[in-house]
Amino acid sequence: MLVRLFFKRIIKEPVASRYLMLLQDNMEKERYLQIYIGDKEGETVASWERNIVPPRPMTYDLITEILNLSDNVVLEKILIDGCNQDVFYAKMYFNVNGLEKVIDCRPSDAIAIGLKMNVPIYAESCVLEKHGIVII
Repeated sequence: MLVRLFFKRIIKEPVASRYLMLLQDNMEKERYLQIYIGDKEGETVASWERNIVPPRPMTYDLITEILNLSDNVVLEKILIDGCNQDVFYAKMYFNVNGLEKVIDCRPSDAIAIGLKMNVPIYAESCVLEKHGIVII
């Protein structure tokens, strides 16, 4: 079963100096999926949270613009579908001329593009059951 997730926030851990993305479970509001992401990806998403506009388009802006050029390619959803040794796995689902196409990718990239394009983000329920955390 798929569970809808919503981006809650990005946090830079002060000691480890790494970024943590929190995604909130749509059904169980206290449950979150936390995914560590790279510095560049974290800085980019954090800048969006603060409404900082870069002077030149960044990589995610470019990808979004390319996808928006095509009427025949539509990004429909992001799915976080696995985790192995603390490494999460994701897929991007596209509608290409009426056919479903799936691309394997890093969750940080998929989520960032999904956020830019306002595309729903999901996780397999088993991923949330095993790796979700409860924050009260």
